Amino acid sequence: MIALTEVSQTSTGEYTVRSVYVNPSQVVMIREDSRYSSLVREGKLSSLGFNPGVEFTRITIRGGTSNYDITVAGSASTVYEKMNYSKSLLKG
Repeated sequence: MIALTEVSQTSTGEYTVRSVYVNPSQVVMIREDSRYSSLVREGKLSSLGFNPGVEFTRITIRGGTSNYDITVAGSASTVYEKMNYSKSLLKG
């Protein structure tokens, strides 16, 4: 499992941050999420403490009968490297 910081929007339109733990073997796809990067540049996520240059990544996770997406702080390459490092530790 790896620890990541998830960013999401509530039903009231507010943005929140929370820690999530992801099993790298259940990740189907990793891709840049430019929508959240734009929100940071526009100042809409300033209350969450993100630097203007932060990047975000959308991760698709296999979940039983369907897949679901989460958006996390960090570039796609950084998240990918973190997941591959975790996998190599698990394999010994």
